[in-house]
Amino acid sequence: MKAILLTLTVLLSFIQNSISQNYKVGVLFDQFASARWKIDSMHLKQSMEALDIAADIQVAHSQLEVQKKQARTMIADEVDALIIIAVDGEKMSDIVSEAKARDIVVVAYARPIINSEIDFFIGYDNAEIGRRQAQSVLKNTDGGNIILVNGPTTDYNAIVFRDNQMEVLQPYLDAGKVNIVNDIILDSWSEMSVLLKLYDLKPNLQDVNAIIAATDNCVSALAEFANNNELLQKIYVTGQDPSKETIKRIEMGVQNMTAFKPIQPMAKKTANIVQAILSGQATGKFTNLTIQDVSFNAYLFSPTIIDQDNIDVFKVLIN
Repeated sequence: MKAILLTLTVLLSFIQNSISQNYKVGVLFDQFASARWKIDSMHLKQSMEALDIAADIQVAHSQLEVQKKQARTMIADEVDALIIIAVDGEKMSDIVSEAKARDIVVVAYARPIINSEIDFFIGYDNAEIGRRQAQSVLKNTDGGNIILVNGPTTDYNAIVFRDNQMEVLQPYLDAGKVNIVNDIILDSWSEMSVLLKLYDLKPNLQDVNAIIAATDNCVSALAEFANNNELLQKIYVTGQDPSKETIKRIEMGVQNMTAFKPIQPMAKKTANIVQAILSGQATGKFTNLTIQDVSFNAYLFSPTIIDQDNIDVFKVLIN
């Protein structure tokens, strides 16, 4: 009996050690110009370390070749997995192929990587966000003149936001109830990119009924451009990824809604999924996501819409 118990103890110890094996994971960020990505990096690192996973975090400052060089260094260092927030989701397929050739797990975080067989995508339901932004405008205005502000096409999410905004708006466009006066596609997600576009186009905000801004940093740039809170209070303005400044704008009526995507749960889920894949225990109910004929497993969180009716509930949750 003692021999059996000893054997069981050794076996359980082996299983526990194999599950909690120390893994090395490279985390590649596009940029930290948007404040939310720094928060992502902090929560990802904490979530990884809680599972005894060593996380090497690098940021490319929106330079594709820099990100590729960082990725190849990590591949050469034999990391067990790469978590990628791609600078350009259509131009990282070579990195995915190189990583897979070395049996390195690849997870696309927040932004899909197109035309490549990644192991997993984790993020928020961006189609829902785009639809909800447009729906909120139609619900709270009589339509009229609308400006769209969406990010660069190098970020597939920006395409998803706009496509789903347009899906909701199209019947009203066809009926003449909505008129898109400016359809702004940014060069990058930075506030400076938004400002440059606005100063170039010089939209007449006096004649605008609503602005569907994809993210809250777009709204920050818009507020700086307008420099007139009373004017913006007459325009219905949407956003995404709230900060403390968002709360102030919503309370003042300068911004009307935002899509809240809690980062900590996504970071924790990412760490758990990476550990599960690496230890061969990845099970669960996942979404089968297909983008440009390539299918992969995904875990999609649903956003929460914040406006003046529920802003007080979320004050303590928004950093």
